[in-house]
Amino acid sequence: MRYAALILFYDCDRFILKAIENCAPHVEKIYISYSPYPWSYNPEAREKFRNPSDPKLIQQSKYLDKIEFVEGDWPTEEAQRNEVLDKAKVEGFDYLIIQDADEFYLPEEFQKNLQQIEENPDYSYYRNPWYLFWKSTRHIIICRYSYIMRGGKVEKSLSNTPIGYNMAFALNLNKEVRFSRCRRPTHLDDFYVLDGLCYHLSYVMSDDQVERKMQTYGHTNQINHCRWLRYKWYGWRESTNNIHPFNPVMWKSAQRFTGALPRELVDFEDPSHSSRSLGWSVRLLEYVVDLELILKNHAIRTLLWIRSHVIKK
Repeated sequence: MRYAALILFYDCDRFILKAIENCAPHVEKIYISYSPYPWSYNPEAREKFRNPSDPKLIQQSKYLDKIEFVEGDWPTEEAQRNEVLDKAKVEGFDYLIIQDADEFYLPEEFQKNLQQIEENPDYSYYRNPWYLFWKSTRHIIICRYSYIMRGGKVEKSLSNTPIGYNMAFALNLNKEVRFSRCRRPTHLDDFYVLDGLCYHLSYVMSDDQVERKMQTYGHTNQINHCRWLRYKWYGWRESTNNIHPFNPVMWKSAQRFTGALPRELVDFEDPSHSSRSLGWSVRLLEYVVDLELILKNHAIRTLLWIRSHVIKK
């Protein structure tokens, strides 16, 4: 089996070399995809922001011989990912590993995923569990739902857990699968759940970085980022609940993490943050708005369930 990896290089100077070092021993090639511009999900972002990461930073990697630097300007995340997918397919790779710059693995966990792919080679794509970190490597997000594999499908149950699941660890380049929306693949039902755990430093970023993220990434149009930044980011404390940016019910809270980290993160310096005090009346308003969003989310899920289980029958 031939494995290549894709790492997107946007506003991630503190992670990129560590991510390359974490990934390189396990794959034949790493595609580093770089654009000087953000995607166009928020058209205003294209005028306001530029990629603050310096592409010359890649030259410092000791794995430079494994790296192919792909520079371009893509309107969407899926377009950027699909260009690399096509290149990897033409070059004869069997699987494209998706490892964003803020994702890390213990070496045995990475190898476990590759072994399970080789034992189950015919799925269109592969998912795996991850820890999601919040603000620092000392806090981990608690997901309100847990997911289990049963009969080839993932079933969701209410169970506060630090384990979430990513959308795609790897795509099978011998299939017709592609990226359809951000990291989401086509052929959604044809996947296998791997066991190797990812350490995802998704919100381990500075205040400036998270403000840029809220206005540039693929979910920007789903977020009231001013409200979320005020209540959940700057107003966060350990008792804060419902911290997911656009679907608050998904992330119950963030709690202290004392477990081991991948080697590349042992000396990682957490970013500093500012905070804002929220009075009891503001906290009450936060709770009311959260409740409204949760009930709306539940109503939508109920309608989708009725449509798929009742109306179709």
